[in-house]
Amino acid sequence: MRILVLMVISLSLFACKLDLEDEFHVEKIPAYNILMPDNCVLNTETNIPFDYNLPNACYEFFNIEYDEIDRFTRIITPYAMVENSQVCTDIYREETYNLNVTLTQEGVYRFKFWTGETSTGITQYEERELVIN
Repeated sequence: MRILVLMVISLSLFACKLDLEDEFHVEKIPAYNILMPDNCVLNTETNIPFDYNLPNACYEFFNIEYDEIDRFTRIITPYAMVENSQVCTDIYREETYNLNVTLTQEGVYRFKFWTGETSTGITQYEERELVIN
């Protein structure tokens, strides 16, 4: 009996997951207009605003991916949740994300913001440096 209940619950959860995948997908969106300060103070929160575009009403900002590649290199990739609807109104929106970072080591940090891919699939970044002292 327990096995039957677990199977029914598992199938229900799997079916819900498939329904969501049919309705939405996640997509990278380019960052631009990055306002990097010249420097900041060690162990102090620093705001780094950047803009992104949502091309139509089916796009909503989802999240960013913040990868620490090494001690001083960070890659920032914005993502949108996209509704898989066939009817999307053409409402172009430009929005700003405020990235707040607290850096804990003195040095020059390199931030790489994802800006898209070339026609041959090569990833492109806008790189900025931030001095921590």
